[in-house]
Amino acid sequence: MPSCRVIFTRNALSVYQQLREDAQSSKEARMLLDAIDRKTTLLAADGHLGNPIAKRLFPEQYRHLGISSLFRLELPLFWRLLYTLTRIDESAHALILDVLDHQSYGKLFGYKGKK
Repeated sequence: MPSCRVIFTRNALSVYQQLREDAQSSKEARMLLDAIDRKTTLLAADGHLGNPIAKRLFPEQYRHLGISSLFRLELPLFWRLLYTLTRIDESAHALILDVLDHQSYGKLFGYKGKK
């Protein structure tokens, strides 16, 4: 896929903005913010950057959106960036659905913790 426009959903943008605020005093937030910026730059150049997630594994909240693809990009500290590819007016778009920490990602996909 040639270059595409990267768009953040409200949820993803909220996390991004919180990381931006926290980056002033947190090395971890700065590291995550830098990684997100690098990944979205690469994503704009190649929409198929992430690992595809099988449709049968799509979380229910994404199924309701009617998406046909879901990709995962790994970030530092076991965070994940989830996005889908769409076409709007003949232009390709990478829609960032969520930026999640490890625990939230596991909960979203129904992974069970250690017992």
